[in-house]
Formats: sequence, C-alpha cells, structure tokens
Amino acid sequence: MLLEINSKLLATALKIASKMTMKTMGTSATKCIMLEADEKALKISATNLEVSYSNTVECSVSKPGKTLVDAAKLIS
Repeated sequence: MLLEINSKLLATALKIASKMTMKTMGTSATKCIMLEADEKALKISATNLEVSYSNTVECSVSKPGKTLVDAAKLIS
C-alpha cells in the first residue's frame, strides 16, 4: 500500500478509531485498526464488537492494499 494523505485528517481518524479498539483481551481484529486503500481513498475501520467506527479519507493512492495495524503501536 502506497498513498499520499493529509496528515491532520489521518491523525484525527486514527485517534477516533483507536478509541474503538480493545486495549487488553480480545482478538487481533478487536485490537487493530483496518486500513484499506483503493484508487481514491483510505478506509479506516475499528471495532470492539460492541461499537464500530468507519471513516473514509480521500487521498492519492499509488498502490492499493489493506492491512491490520495494532492500534496501540500505531497511535503511540
């Protein structure tokens, strides 16, 4: 995945998404933030199985892709 994105928009979306993840027990899906880049945008998703968050931020994507990133490591 390779993209160019507004850092302030990205930071805001990641901060909100990280609040939806589980800090302790749980699966990788509930401790991580999903990042999915398509041709025009980055979709940021997170869940703790009770509440979900999803946001799409417009950006310039050179190489589409998707990954799960540990929220604690991403935000710290």
